[in-house]
Amino acid sequence: MNKYRSFTGKAEQVDINKVEDHLNNGATLIDISTHSLFGLNERLKPDSELMSQFQILWNSVNNEDSSPFCYFYFPESNTVVKCLEEKWHKTALLVSNSLLLRDPEGTLSWEQIRKKHEDLVVAIAGCSVGKVIAKQIVATLRPNAIKIADPKTAHVANAPRAGWGHEDIGKNKAIQTAIQIQKDLDPFIKISVYEDGITSENIDDFISGNNTINEPKPNILIEETDDLDAKIEIRKKCRENGVCVIMVSDLGSSVQIDIRRFDLNRKLSLAVGISDELLFQKQKLAHENPGNLDIFYDFAFAMLGRWGLRDEFDEIINKKAKVQFGGVPQLPSTIATSAGWVTDVIGRITLGEKYYERMFFDMKKPELISEGDKL
Repeated sequence: MNKYRSFTGKAEQVDINKVEDHLNNGATLIDISTHSLFGLNERLKPDSELMSQFQILWNSVNNEDSSPFCYFYFPESNTVVKCLEEKWHKTALLVSNSLLLRDPEGTLSWEQIRKKHEDLVVAIAGCSVGKVIAKQIVATLRPNAIKIADPKTAHVANAPRAGWGHEDIGKNKAIQTAIQIQKDLDPFIKISVYEDGITSENIDDFISGNNTINEPKPNILIEETDDLDAKIEIRKKCRENGVCVIMVSDLGSSVQIDIRRFDLNRKLSLAVGISDELLFQKQKLAHENPGNLDIFYDFAFAMLGRWGLRDEFDEIINKKAKVQFGGVPQLPSTIATSAGWVTDVIGRITLGEKYYERMFFDMKKPELISEGDKL
């Protein structure tokens, strides 16, 4: 049963007869299976258990057995891709990872690590910075399923930092993120797409899962929404359901990661370093004073902390510098760093690593600051 929240433009796995139909209708065939085979043959160690298993695959291919191959049709590009079956397709893409992501004790085998990362379900709320994070998670950890939500459309101003192409502009961010992931990284992955964003009608499905449509509950939720009220509601629901929440913030040339281990402790405050009572007071004051940026920023930085208010970012936010552009300033290079760092953190949390509740990295100095307990 695969009734999870699908999306327009998703890759479709097809049999060989359907492949012929698509080719007769003008589709282009791209064969990456041969490259995967030779790559595996080159990188697998001769005395490894994986090489023993691979030799069976290699022999079946030499005997012209078609079973090790899969075909996917991509409607957006009218392309058919031929690849190896899922296990070997993903293994070919993971050989460079080797054992760089290990459990703290170093006792798990490569296969055991893969099982933990395959079973990981990450939900991502917000597909600007979240889109870059989603692609990095899939590229590095290769989970079997992810969930993404964003009601907004991609536009030119955020194309450099989010990695939107010409064909993505004006289209829904969540859908285009899913299409890019399946096209560029993994046609096998199940992606649940919430193109209406997270609403009161679907927040339970997004955070709690829904067995009736095979919608999985996430292990970790990456919170990258712009709406401060939504940030609070998402965290409340995650705490209620015991789901770990991670927020990544790019602040000029600095990156901050906030971690709420609600999976370990459902009594943690919603944000690092501030009680729920005080946070709600600041939220109420912001609602009572719409348009007052001082009060809004006091609410925002109550959730975020103030480590990021430094150098150029501080000058722009606090109007010390004369700038010609509105909105929150962001650098594509900082977002790339954010995505890489948080993916490493997620991969290691899944294997039992502990991290501080808040970690701040200033790339300009450089400087690393930690806050809170190590959980």
